[in-house]
Amino acid sequence: MGKTSVSMLVAEELNTSIISTDSRQSYKYLNIGTSKPKAHQLCRVPHYNISVIDPKQADNVNHFLQRVDHWEKNELKDNQHIVYCGGSTLYVQSIFQPLDPLPPSNPEQINRLQNKADEMGLGHLFNELSQVDPEYARQMDGYNRQRIIRALEVYYQTGRPFSSFHSSQGSPAPGKDTIVFVLNRDRASLHQRIQQRTQMMMKQGLLKEVSSLLSLGYHSSAPGFNSVGYKEPLAYFNNELSKEQMIQLINRNTRRYAKRQITWFRRWENVSWLDVTDLEPAEVAKQICNRLAAYGHIP
Repeated sequence: MGKTSVSMLVAEELNTSIISTDSRQSYKYLNIGTSKPKAHQLCRVPHYNISVIDPKQADNVNHFLQRVDHWEKNELKDNQHIVYCGGSTLYVQSIFQPLDPLPPSNPEQINRLQNKADEMGLGHLFNELSQVDPEYARQMDGYNRQRIIRALEVYYQTGRPFSSFHSSQGSPAPGKDTIVFVLNRDRASLHQRIQQRTQMMMKQGLLKEVSSLLSLGYHSSAPGFNSVGYKEPLAYFNNELSKEQMIQLINRNTRRYAKRQITWFRRWENVSWLDVTDLEPAEVAKQICNRLAAYGHIP
């Protein structure tokens, strides 16, 4: 049972649409490794921020917010409620706590950081980021080259950590018009589901998907590939990992990412936690709708 199934049931109950806050589902062609909703699911409930940009394009939270603003003003203006679904913590947080204006990119600074990454390794830059902005480093999806370099570039331009560019300081807290539900499960169940998810991705053809994209001319450095579920297959195709090592690494990196998500959300105030360890999607959706009714958000 995942977020997609629950979000669809809730959206159907509210007669509304879903905006994905998954920073990787926005990329075209990256379907299996991102657990993107299937075609029949997209037909059931209107989805936004799914397959809207090319894997060669760099994306960030500001671009995401611009898309959301457009959809809300032009296509979702009649929706009384909107369901946001996804685990990219900064994207979720930006919905109710927008970023302060960021400085424009400095090509000279970016070039310096890129050369440093090439010479000393991305791990060195990540450690550097962890020193100047541990909060942002904690919620990052592994060694994301683009985000590490951008965060360091902003820091060296302004002297402020990238994470400090949220308008509100202190613990994130949704306003009265926004309710955040965090689906949680016990550690053993979570790890088992991660293994099952990896097995399913392999059966569905993750390696074929990655190989097809490479044959179409997408380079391994494409921004869309910079996430768990794609970096490991790319290393396999580059003969850096065996198939078994690749699978183990996907499991390990997914577990670490899930742990960072939970740590990130635990800082937030006014968040509704749901233990979904032994629950079916319909049961979870019912709990969410009951709480929404109790809060006065739905009749």
